[in-house]
Amino acid sequence: MDSFIQIVFLIFICALFESEATCPNIISREEWGAIRPTEKHLFLVRPVPFVVIHHSDTLGCNTTQQCKERIKKLQLQNMSILGSHLHDIRYHFMIGGDGNIYQGRGWDNKGAHVKTYNSRSIGISVMGHYENEPPSAAQMEALENLLKCGVQTKKIAPDYRLIAHRQANSQRNCPGEALFELIKKMHHWDPTLK
Repeated sequence: MDSFIQIVFLIFICALFESEATCPNIISREEWGAIRPTEKHLFLVRPVPFVVIHHSDTLGCNTTQQCKERIKKLQLQNMSILGSHLHDIRYHFMIGGDGNIYQGRGWDNKGAHVKTYNSRSIGISVMGHYENEPPSAAQMEALENLLKCGVQTKKIAPDYRLIAHRQANSQRNCPGEALFELIKKMHHWDPTLK
């Protein structure tokens, strides 16, 4: 009887560890120096059925300090009267060339990255411009790990559809061709959206 109880206990412990999310480290808004949104965020209904990949269309960044500076500048541009005049950075997450993930609006707030998908997607921007050169392996690994985390924590639907910004807005060439080619090889990519 004792060995039966031990086996049941081991199965329970294994199942417990399997169910825990293995999320990558995400650099918080406070850590990268975000300014407060000018309005309250609307909540996002989860799990979302879509993930939209963007590039920042800015210079890339290779160090954590450089990435923090680029993201702060991007947030200010998004919030500027001369820019997009949003109340915060438009993306949920950004992935730097340093391989780190940076929190934008996070998992729970509505984005402002693609008008027709804002209330039903997570928007992730890969920092840089990828028309000719692809993102680093560290960036792509961080992207894959973030997507797995989103599914494990039930923020992203298990059968989510992965699309590129250009599929949702034909007036944009975002992300650049080199990143778009990598997205098309990812497991959840949905080629049906043009």
